[in-house]
Amino acid sequence: FFGPRQDISNIRISHVEVNGLFGLCASSHAVNASASGVTKTNVSISYSYFHDLSPIAISTQVGVSDWTLEYSKLDHLYSGLGAQGCHGSLWRIDDAHDITIRYNNISNAAGSNWIGAYNGANYNINVYGNYFYCDDIVNNCWASPGIISSEHISGDPDVSGYRVYNNSFYNIHGMDPDGRNVSIPYMVFFEGGTGTGNYVYNNIFYNS
Repeated sequence: FFGPRQDISNIRISHVEVNGLFGLCASSHAVNASASGVTKTNVSISYSYFHDLSPIAISTQVGVSDWTLEYSKLDHLYSGLGAQGCHGSLWRIDDAHDITIRYNNISNAAGSNWIGAYNGANYNINVYGNYFYCDDIVNNCWASPGIISSEHISGDPDVSGYRVYNNSFYNIHGMDPDGRNVSIPYMVFFEGGTGTGNYVYNNIFYNS
């Protein structure tokens, strides 16, 4: 979906399945709204199923506001790839605000961060009511450094107003430099930049 270099607004994506190139380090996004110099506002994704995608399922960078992902399932996202060979985020959020991620089933991924911010000012990000997990039968399912994170890549992302609550995290592990699923990742991790008003509360962590 999307991709053209034009402003987009008031978009609804619902009851859609997107099946990508499982096992390939390919640019198979379900949603790509990363063009610079344009705005992407008031977009909702609901009751959809995105799976077998690599390396980023949803990419929203620059000029992004008022997006909602709800009642959807994201599964098998670049799992099965080489440990360090190809990884990204399930949702890359850069320079964005007023984002809501709620009531989703998010599972079996291998990524630097499952929901990650890497550049720009990111604020008013609400993550609640989601179930993040790795199936016991999936070997390459990990997060590093965290499930919901900001990470210094080419700039220091500023993160403010993150609210992460009423989520469940089950059976998710991290990676050591050799790619073995042995370390425990941060569930929420902010690196670089500045930020205020970030809250994490009332979440359940089990075997993670």
